[in-house]
Amino acid sequence: MRFTDPERSIAAAFHLRLASPYKEARAKMTRSGWVIDPEWLKDFDAEAKQGLPVCGHGWDAICHIQLKKGKEVVVLTFSGTNRAYPLIAVEPGK
Repeated sequence: MRFTDPERSIAAAFHLRLASPYKEARAKMTRSGWVIDPEWLKDFDAEAKQGLPVCGHGWDAICHIQLKKGKEVVVLTFSGTNRAYPLIAVEPGK
């Protein structure tokens, strides 16, 4: 995977490394006090409620999870084409 410097910088601001596995990224965020956003969680089924990312379907499926810490929100996006779910994007929430 190739990432731009700005993409890497955003991830680094959250102490994350792009292409890292879902479990590693989620563990780092949890240790930093981030939790699954309860408002976001209301829209999804049991998969998200078990702490797993919500994934699309198809050949190039992507997965995401929205986390919250205080009033801050961040969306982590993972590739669903690999069982490790590598991190492919970090977007501060609105």
